[in-house]
Amino acid sequence: MFLLPKGVQNQSRNCLYDSDTCKRWTFGTLKEEVRSLATKLSSPRKCLIFCHCSNDAGSVVEYLASIEGGHTVALLDAKSRPEVKRSLTDIYKPDIIFDTAQKVGWLAGDQDFIGPEGAGNNGRVLFRRRDSHDLPPIHEDLALLLTTSGSTGNPKFVRLCKRNVESNAHSISACLNLSIDERAITSLPIHYSYGLSVLNSHLVSNGYVVLTDLSPLERPFWDLFREHGCTSFAGVPFQYQLLDRIGFSKMDLPTLKTMTQAGGNLANEYIARFHEILSCRDARLVIMYGQTEATARIACLPAGQMTRKLGSVGIAIPGGEIKIQVERELTTKPNQEGEIVYSGPNVMMGYATSREDLARGVETNSILYTGDIGYLDEEGFLFVTGRKKRISKLFGLRINLDDIEKFFNKNGPAAVVGDDEKICVFCNYGDNEIYAQHARELAQTLRVPHQVFVFRYVESIPLTPSGKIDYKKLKVLL
Repeated sequence: MFLLPKGVQNQSRNCLYDSDTCKRWTFGTLKEEVRSLATKLSSPRKCLIFCHCSNDAGSVVEYLASIEGGHTVALLDAKSRPEVKRSLTDIYKPDIIFDTAQKVGWLAGDQDFIGPEGAGNNGRVLFRRRDSHDLPPIHEDLALLLTTSGSTGNPKFVRLCKRNVESNAHSISACLNLSIDERAITSLPIHYSYGLSVLNSHLVSNGYVVLTDLSPLERPFWDLFREHGCTSFAGVPFQYQLLDRIGFSKMDLPTLKTMTQAGGNLANEYIARFHEILSCRDARLVIMYGQTEATARIACLPAGQMTRKLGSVGIAIPGGEIKIQVERELTTKPNQEGEIVYSGPNVMMGYATSREDLARGVETNSILYTGDIGYLDEEGFLFVTGRKKRISKLFGLRINLDDIEKFFNKNGPAAVVGDDEKICVFCNYGDNEIYAQHARELAQTLRVPHQVFVFRYVESIPLTPSGKIDYKKLKVLL
């Protein structure tokens, strides 16, 4: 069965805890529910299933059952605005839709669908398209669709096959040395590739996952963490910055053994701080790098290399290879900066922007041009230095906006956007006097007039549902 262990020896082991229903799930129960729902979804043709999911057992069952039943499932944010759900439905014309009973008003009166039917868990319901016969076919290998844009309604999906998902889950398990004793908690949404990878890697490792939509910035999240003896936490840069501000170093977390960080660059100062805190607790910080286009993870920096390779995201995960494209040539030579190119069994089939695209096969040849800029050192460790599209050209100079952001993140939460006329810095700290000092320092370093820097204080940095900085929202404020 997809992602779930074979044999009977683990069937009585707990694998999930649903904080919404306060129910523990064994592998045996999960398999039974997946098998039952897969049967309910049986169809003479391959279906496209929209799963508007939350971090709950019902969503997990729907995800696994859809793929186990031979269909294609798109994992979407249940909290998306009704107009976003409607737009994606109109574009992709799903055969089946899962959502929570309280949030299906957007489907009211839609004559194309029949429902709702009870889906079995967490008050979930499903709707079936009344007539799917004239819809374009779906490629036999296509199993999963993930969006890279959170809840914005951008119709661009990443197309993934079962091999992509399974290989990445096993590679992550190997990188982190996961075992049956691991207990994770959902600190990220499962419709986000990083959050989904935590679930997948623990399922294939016979581990245990606490499902919750609670925020890691709130006390109840950590109460739940302690109650279940969780051993790991996965976070994106802003979560670590805010955890540091609310006093993570003083939290009593006796069972915590591993913290992983991905989803963007975390300033070295924070990496060093959390590494030191965790080392004193006989725990570890593992820096990882990935993209949705690679299912989730691409590289991993073991905790034992943290001090020696501070700033690196590590080496390629098992089964993968990293090269750098410099002037159209791929190389592994050290200290050659260029676009990071990854190859491996977890690289997507390709993109989709319409229902018709779901019939397409593999278009990447398992090679991903990441759009990130970086280099390999003498030992093959990858350092990410920026993003091709995060560049401003001022006074003839190419300014890496990620480098500017790192400069400010030493002082507190900040986000940087820009164009070829100015660079705007949104800060969650400081005042006009501090901003003026920053502008003078940067102007001197970059040799540009200080007037090109515009500062704005914000109560909070806008984030996407996956916890990344929402640069599109910030650009609107420029």
